[in-house]
Amino acid sequence: LLAIVRAFEEWRPELAGVPDAVEVLTDHRGLEFFRTKRNLNRRQARWAEFLEEFDFRIQYRPGKQGTKPDSLTRRTGDLLDSVTDD
Repeated sequence: LLAIVRAFEEWRPELAGVPDAVEVLTDHRGLEFFRTKRNLNRRQARWAEFLEEFDFRIQYRPGKQGTKPDSLTRRTGDLLDSVTDD
């Protein structure tokens, strides 16, 4: 959820005036129900209040289907092992 909040903070000017709902894809099924959850702690309530400014929907997509975005979260050291300086 924090990643969604931070992304919306960063992209706020661009997302504020979009005519269609923004689709947020996540591999965390529980986030699909965040907007309907009633028992929020103070931090979640603050985030929910901020996110009310935007027209978006959260859609679950299993992690196996998100291989390209998932590769962005890998440590760069793991990728550099295959690179050689010739």
